[in-house]
Amino acid sequence: MNAPARPTAATPPLPAGNGPAAAVLRWLCDPRPDIRPSAPASVPLGAVLEAAIDAKLVCLLAHRLLGGPADASLSRPMRSVLGQIVRANALHNRLHRGEAVRIVRALTGGGVRVAVLNGLAYDTALYPPGGLRQFTDIDLLVDAADRDAALEVLAELGFTQPGRGAHTRRRSTGDALTPTVSIDITTGLGHTADPADLRAALARTEAEGDGDGDSGPKGEKSATNPFGVAANSTVEAAIFDGGSRT
Repeated sequence: MNAPARPTAATPPLPAGNGPAAAVLRWLCDPRPDIRPSAPASVPLGAVLEAAIDAKLVCLLAHRLLGGPADASLSRPMRSVLGQIVRANALHNRLHRGEAVRIVRALTGGGVRVAVLNGLAYDTALYPPGGLRQFTDIDLLVDAADRDAALEVLAELGFTQPGRGAHTRRRSTGDALTPTVSIDITTGLGHTADPADLRAALARTEAEGDGDGDSGPKGEKSATNPFGVAANSTVEAAIFDGGSRT
């Protein structure tokens, strides 16, 4: 069923959720093969879709439904709609990935260490290929001393529109599907307020980005990790995502 890679022992479990719809959603989206809902046939697909929408897991659910199980009874219109959802999100993520690469290259070129957090990091490190992770903005981690410099770089790249936060910037894309891209600059991590931990995380990301054989000039990210994703392991991904789906 094109399931995500089998998790390691360190992979944090998915939240169980409440009710049979959440149990079915967990079964469909969790790669662990030994977890099954008690009575999946008794739960209407509409209830599962509602739970998926609330959890921002519609694309992953659609991916699993379209890929199996073999006895899944999906009408042609349902398959068409699910396919459109997956393709639209893939285009959305592709546009954001391109923007992230452009921004991180500009930041690192100017001496600002940066790491990508949350949605795009998850999509890169944990989800199956295809742009299945749903998110609304790009979260970038920088040192507090570099925040103003990072905002200046964003302005040079066209991100001049204020966002919902004091350190959020947006720009219009002209794309009908994704009319704006929003960048959120953060200087902290959910699990720690220690500046030393933040600098260590940025240093690990920088080392991952430099790579062994694919890196370009010093300060640029490698071809395999072009923007230094902070979530290079399932444990770090869980910490940096913090359970939020933005």
